[in-house]
Amino acid sequence: MVYAQAGMEGEIEHRNGYVIRFSNTQGGYAHGWLGRDFHRHVPGLYWLNYFSREYAKKHSMGIAELARRTGGTATELRNGHMLRLYDSPLEWAARTDDIDDVIFETPSFFSKRRVTIPDSLQTLEVEGVTSELRRQWP
Repeated sequence: MVYAQAGMEGEIEHRNGYVIRFSNTQGGYAHGWLGRDFHRHVPGLYWLNYFSREYAKKHSMGIAELARRTGGTATELRNGHMLRLYDSPLEWAARTDDIDDVIFETPSFFSKRRVTIPDSLQTLEVEGVTSELRRQWP
């Protein structure tokens, strides 16, 4: 295993999901995922994270430094590192701003703060915009 993460559905949605409302209909929206190509960048930080030694090196991650910056706990494993950000996965919402700051300040991580996602679009515009988002931020 090279990379793995575990978190609550809302935490994963917050880090990597997007919703664009259709502005010219009574309802409807486009939903998708960004930044999940773990070969290109680290998708994010979640309740529980595993990084192989090679993966951490490739993305210039100092796990002990990430633990310090996030208030998490780092554990050395035989082939990698485990980083737990909080005691319970239910705590993610209370720590969102702090963790988002660390992710944004760490260049090898995907951060939705680097992406311009429109709140709403005309129905005919959505396919082009979502295709471009997926191309730029797989």
